[in-house]
Amino acid sequence: YARELNSYCLSDTDECGRSICHGVANFLFPCPSCPSGCPVPRAFYDDFSSGLDETKWLVAEKSWGGGANGFTNGGVVAENVVENITAGTITFNAHGNDYNGEVMGINKDLTRKTDGVRTGGAIATRDYLGAGSYEVRMKIAPELGVCSAVWTFFYNDDDFCSSGDEPIINHEIDIELPGRPSAAHENIEFSQALLNTWTGEIGSLYETGYTSLGKYVDDDAFHVWRFDWHTDPSDRRVEFYLDGGHLRTMRNVIPFYAGRLWIGAWFPNGWAGEPNFAEAQMEVDYVKFTPFDETFECPNESFPDFGWAAGTDIGLGEIQLCTPSPPSPPGTPSPMSTSTPPPITPAPTNSPGGGNYLNDGCSNLAHTFCNGYLSDSYCKTWSQDHCGRSVCQGDSFSALNRCTPNPTPSPNKEPSDAPSKKPTDSPSKKPTSSPTVASSKKPTDSPSKNPTGSPSKKPTGSPFGGNYLNDGCSNLPSTFCSSYIAQSYCKHWQHDDCGRSVCHGDSHSSLSVCQSKANNPSPLPTNAPSPMTTNSDPTSIYQLKGCAVFPDMDSFCHEYNGGYCKYWQSDGCGRSVCKGDSHTSLFGC
Repeated sequence: YARELNSYCLSDTDECGRSICHGVANFLFPCPSCPSGCPVPRAFYDDFSSGLDETKWLVAEKSWGGGANGFTNGGVVAENVVENITAGTITFNAHGNDYNGEVMGINKDLTRKTDGVRTGGAIATRDYLGAGSYEVRMKIAPELGVCSAVWTFFYNDDDFCSSGDEPIINHEIDIELPGRPSAAHENIEFSQALLNTWTGEIGSLYETGYTSLGKYVDDDAFHVWRFDWHTDPSDRRVEFYLDGGHLRTMRNVIPFYAGRLWIGAWFPNGWAGEPNFAEAQMEVDYVKFTPFDETFECPNESFPDFGWAAGTDIGLGEIQLCTPSPPSPPGTPSPMSTSTPPPITPAPTNSPGGGNYLNDGCSNLAHTFCNGYLSDSYCKTWSQDHCGRSVCQGDSFSALNRCTPNPTPSPNKEPSDAPSKKPTDSPSKKPTSSPTVASSKKPTDSPSKNPTGSPSKKPTGSPFGGNYLNDGCSNLPSTFCSSYIAQSYCKHWQHDDCGRSVCHGDSHSSLSVCQSKANNPSPLPTNAPSPMTTNSDPTSIYQLKGCAVFPDMDSFCHEYNGGYCKYWQSDGCGRSVCKGDSHTSLFGC
């Protein structure tokens, strides 16, 4: 196995008949609660002759990437997905640095930005597709700085961090243009492409294929891009083709989870060049999928219903992997623990923070508790069991005492104009002779609120002693937000400077003013190097404070391990690591 020398497949199997490798963490999904197996594979074809078929496609409205070196992008929005029924194509508008039009970008919390620069458009299949031949005829956006891409995507991130034992599960196959000949962000051209495969976000679980195309494809012409995804255990591979000619075969890291097929134009941070233009277009003529009779798996994603255009009816898809999930993002079961769980020492009955770990979890204990309980551990406050309890990194919920969920205090009745998740009419597909925006419902800046601009300041307590206005929702029961705002949920993957999360439909301005972590730094570990000075070794600084403290985060990570700073993920001390690294490489905090 690539991550463990002298490993072998264990003979023991779980209830689904699956085995793992000796000495390697078990990050298989628990056996699904829905019927076993995947939907019967079916061929898929769309030439957009009738516009964008909403029973086949979702229009994305979300943002990813950006942030390092002050770089931000506007994500992808529905207004930039345009159907041209006369031509039988879909156009993806890309707005660069010089754009000053009316289409605004979107923030990661799904509120609208105040400008539209570095904003693209993307669509994804409603259905999850597995092994097969994927073919897209498209004309790429001919400007540097914007990435024209075709990719499959499956993502499960229950822990919101990447460790050597329980990596984020990210099964993905990419075709991305423009490309470059090596990891360095230089010699970026349209005669190069990035052909990538992923199964996770640590170094041994993804592979980048720097690929020469033998010709320039920014030629205002359609080209046929194809990859054949084989999941047969005897010969797993992905083969990439351009206009029928073979480009590359990948065998080292091959996904085996079904994913949605994405197509779009978006703005990465630097590796596609600088977007010094106003507007560019990527155009797609047809999409074709031919299934292979090969074995693959179909677990559920963490947040399959998050980040789609306003008015999207998630239930329209023809194939569901399981029973449709509720409106709030479903908490996909976390990957199973290692085959040999770490020894658990008896938890202290009390701690400086009050409480009892075995009964109540770690959320309300002192922030140093987990580091003393398990070396270099921290409290995973964003992940909770049915009683709202969190555990230390490296521990599992089975270590806690059994509990019965306490009733949640009922907040006051929500104002009549509280946000509603009821699906609205689907985007109009009015045939015209000229291009029309795929979604006629222009997203608003945020879900509607009461007249004061934020939800009523109601719930202050919980069975676990939390206070929403002071502490946010991460440590409150999972049912809290749906009672506070109709059909809401805690956006625990986003937080303010004090580490507090809010309910979907609320904003951080609703919370009480707090003292920023920046003004109250955590004490340094006794074995840590001295704080950053002009003569400090960058590696020591990184091990102490993570990569986000560097003025040029990505440059540091590129020199350190060829990666980039994953500033959007942090450990219990707010530290981020370079892509391909794990938090266990940092000093304890």
